[in-house]
Amino acid sequence: MDVSSFILPGAQSLVSSILADGWAQARGALARCWSQRGAISQQAAEQELDKGHELSEYIGAAGENRRELLETYWTGYLAGLAAGHTDLFEAIRDLGQAQRPAAPGSAVHNSNTGTVSTLLQAGDVHGNISFGR
Repeated sequence: MDVSSFILPGAQSLVSSILADGWAQARGALARCWSQRGAISQQAAEQELDKGHELSEYIGAAGENRRELLETYWTGYLAGLAAGHTDLFEAIRDLGQAQRPAAPGSAVHNSNTGTVSTLLQAGDVHGNISFGR
C-alpha cells in the first residue's frame, strides 16, 4: 500500500484549512477526528499537532511557494507521526477524503415543496459554522 496516497491529500487538506481558517481551527478539526478513534484524548492530540506546528513556523511566513513547502512539511510530519498511530493514519485519510470532489453520478436529489425565502443545502459540515444573519 502506498501510504503517501493517503497522507498527501490529508496534508493538503490540513494546509488549506490552516491557510483559510487558521491553526487553531485546523488543529481542532484533526485532533477531534483523531481522538474520536479512542486511542488518544483531544488535548493530547492537540499537543502532538502543536509540536508539528511549532516546527512548521521555521518555514517562514510569506513567499509564493509557502503552500507547497507547508504541504511537503506536513506530509512528512504526519507520515512520521502516523507511523506509530494507526488511529491518526485513519483520521488523516478521512481528512483527505473529505476534501475530494464527489464522484460522478453521486447526485443529491432533494426537493422543497413549501414556501422558502432562502434554501440552503449543506453536505458534511464540521467546525463552528453558523447560518443566518
